[in-house]
Amino acid sequence: MKEFTIKKEEEGQKLLRFLEKVLKNANMSFLYKMLRKKNIVLNGKKATGNEKLQSGDSIKIFFSDDTFEKMAGSVKTDVSISQFPKAPFPLEIVYEDENLICVNKPFGALSQKDDTSHPSMNEYLIRYLLDNNQLELEDLNRFRPSVVNRLDRNTSGILLFGKTMAGLHAGSDLMKSHSGNKTYHCIVTGDTKKFTEKTIIKGYLKKNSEKNIVTFYKTEKPNSLYMEEEVLLLDQSGNYSLLEVVLHTGRSHQIRSSLAFYGCPIVNDKKYGGKLLPNERIGQYLHASSIQLTDNTLVTCPDPVEFDDLMKKKRG
Repeated sequence: MKEFTIKKEEEGQKLLRFLEKVLKNANMSFLYKMLRKKNIVLNGKKATGNEKLQSGDSIKIFFSDDTFEKMAGSVKTDVSISQFPKAPFPLEIVYEDENLICVNKPFGALSQKDDTSHPSMNEYLIRYLLDNNQLELEDLNRFRPSVVNRLDRNTSGILLFGKTMAGLHAGSDLMKSHSGNKTYHCIVTGDTKKFTEKTIIKGYLKKNSEKNIVTFYKTEKPNSLYMEEEVLLLDQSGNYSLLEVVLHTGRSHQIRSSLAFYGCPIVNDKKYGGKLLPNERIGQYLHASSIQLTDNTLVTCPDPVEFDDLMKKKRG
């Protein structure tokens, strides 16, 4: 018999989801059969698998050792601290509660690992939890905290990270929300007089996966996705304009593509025709500046210093 006690970070998921992680080689029909025969019980009682787990719940699996090892494959994964390096820059945590972290991602940092060997904010934040005794290495065999939203590598600003299952669910709900709770700042060139008052941009986006570029259309096209955002001019300095963009949809490259269509490409955004600057910043001047959480808490993240420098403002 094997017994598992649910930890705080694991609560909120369904029993079947938990069993799928533990018994990796078991198919769904086998799991349902074991639940019906009470070979798997929750808190000593028969379960259906749809129960939402709470911290402290007990799951007992009455298999022989051979059967358990066969169904579990490798019960534990070799996890070492070296897989989670410390961030090479100070982590700027702008909000944290028991379930969620909002961190200011600098431009140039990956949100999550790609097909390269470069570490990402995901690994840096897991290391943060490990170093602050909010997580144990062995916990990562059953639950792995994760970044919820993915910012482009060269976009800076608020990145959501779920510390617990509840945090992952809350963050996912926020990302799916179309209530205008996500705001970006960007610096563009071009005629921005049209944005002196809040302007709603509606249209359709079609992605070219081979080139990883999105085209904006005013009318629907085959395989296109609807987008909507509101844009407001915040400030101007010479040829540069600081815009605020409130999202009502969250499509890939939405802001970059739509503003380029309206003749206001984002500075340093080579892919969408933005003006390239002879400085060390490799990313477009696009920043996730605020997000409103499900409890209406407004989390803000100051614009990068390069924004103020470009707009020729004095800091402080």
